[in-house]
Amino acid sequence: MTATRSIALILTTRDRRWELLRLFDSLAGQTNADFVVRLGDQNPPGYLDDILALYTDRLRIERVTLEPMGLSRARNILLPQVQEDIVVLPDDDCWYLPDTLERVADTFSRRSDIDVLLGQWTNKKPVVAASPEKTRPVNSPYSLFFSASSITLFFRAAVFQSLLFDENFGIGCPTRFQSGEETDLLLRARDAGFSIAGAPSIAVRHDNPPLDAPWMPKKARSYARGRMALLRKHKMPLWFRLANIVYPLAALPLDCVRECRRAALYRWAMFGGRVNGALQCSAGVPDRLEDAADAGRVK
Repeated sequence: MTATRSIALILTTRDRRWELLRLFDSLAGQTNADFVVRLGDQNPPGYLDDILALYTDRLRIERVTLEPMGLSRARNILLPQVQEDIVVLPDDDCWYLPDTLERVADTFSRRSDIDVLLGQWTNKKPVVAASPEKTRPVNSPYSLFFSASSITLFFRAAVFQSLLFDENFGIGCPTRFQSGEETDLLLRARDAGFSIAGAPSIAVRHDNPPLDAPWMPKKARSYARGRMALLRKHKMPLWFRLANIVYPLAALPLDCVRECRRAALYRWAMFGGRVNGALQCSAGVPDRLEDAADAGRVK
């Protein structure tokens, strides 16, 4: 492969250490080293000093100290600093295969017609990677609702010259809609005329979410409310909204058998959160969503 595109990794972190070490180790082993990590550090002073010292000679990390804030807002602070060609949005608990960034750069180099790439999320290293030439257009808004995970999204930097994240959505945002910012960005990018393609050869690793953790039902409810608010913002049809409400209820029995009781509770919490979110939006109580129609556009 020939990688000719410089890359900016926009990374925000709080209260994570060993996960960050895992990510940095995977970055230090990349076959394409033409990248910079722009790190939004939301930790107390000195929390990451010893970790960053380990990578002084191995990675180019530009740290920006931030107050604790929502993920979308933190990314919006870092994105205007990008001078590179490609933008990558890792979570601080994901990690990469050795050729992940090389495949990203190579695909963008070969395909000047593509603005956004959707890689694949995996908790296991693929035995046989897909052909690097294989991409598929993703044009349907319905497909984007099932394709958006920030760790597998790769952008030409030009996308962020006109779009930013809607700060009403995402973890830590000031509303109850603690998810959906990536899907919202993809939908707005599609509407703005940017081309989006799936690239199964680009893999990013991440552990499976711990569905049996005691805090997962609360997280599921907040994510579910975000999902329904996002459906409202983008005026998705009623049948699709209803399908989103019914899905976790339909999946609950299988989860109960295949996983455990807490996994079923997670699905039940998701169902309740989606019902609650749909009712709130129907009643005209969507927090700050009335202001969100133009949110996320670069002023």
